Order: sequence, then C-alpha cells, then structure tokens
Amino acid sequence: MYRHFGKRMIDMILSGIGIVVFAVPMFVIALLIKVSDPGPALFRQKRVGIHKKHFMLLKFRSMKLSTPHDIP
Repeated sequence: MYRHFGKRMIDMILSGIGIVVFAVPMFVIALLIKVSDPGPALFRQKRVGIHKKHFMLLKFRSMKLSTPHDIP
C-alpha cells in the first residue's frame, strides 16, 4: 500500500516544494541571460531517452547569439 500511495504522495509534495524553491533562482538566471544578450533565455534540444524515444529538453542558453555556428 505504501509503495503505491505513500511514495506517490511524498514524490508529489517534494516536487511541489522543489518547484517553489527553485522558481525564483531560475527566474533570476533567465532575467540575467535576457539582459546580457537579446534573444530567448531558453532553448530546446532534442534528446534520445529510454527505448530510443525522442523528447525535447529545455536548457538555459549559455552562448551569445552572435557566436558563429561553424566553429567547434
């Protein structure tokens, strides 16, 4: 019974707390990225997950938009 209901409830409570706690720092980071360089603060990247299923991942942008794309 614990495995089904208790663990699920603990997971939901802790993830809710984590979202609330980390929302402010993520907002500050996004604001700093936006101020330092125009353009989106986040970008999407396609990744391969379990059973070779693709999913989209959101990441904070760390490179400037003016960076050449053909330089390693």
